[in-house]
Amino acid sequence: MDEEKKRKYRICPYLGQKSDADTALSYPYELNRCYHSKPVAAIDLGYQEEFCLTTGYPNCKEYA
Repeated sequence: MDEEKKRKYRICPYLGQKSDADTALSYPYELNRCYHSKPVAAIDLGYQEEFCLTTGYPNCKEYA
């Protein structure tokens, strides 16, 4: 999912799949990764649901 689509769906712009940083699924998925984390990190499914995949993503500890 590119940056524009991520904004449209209001998911974190740093969320991407393990094999493609520009593509994220709009539901909790074990291959979603945080590309703002250094190193890139897997994200707990519950955390994705609470932060990454909602308008609440700016409240994420990694987003700031």
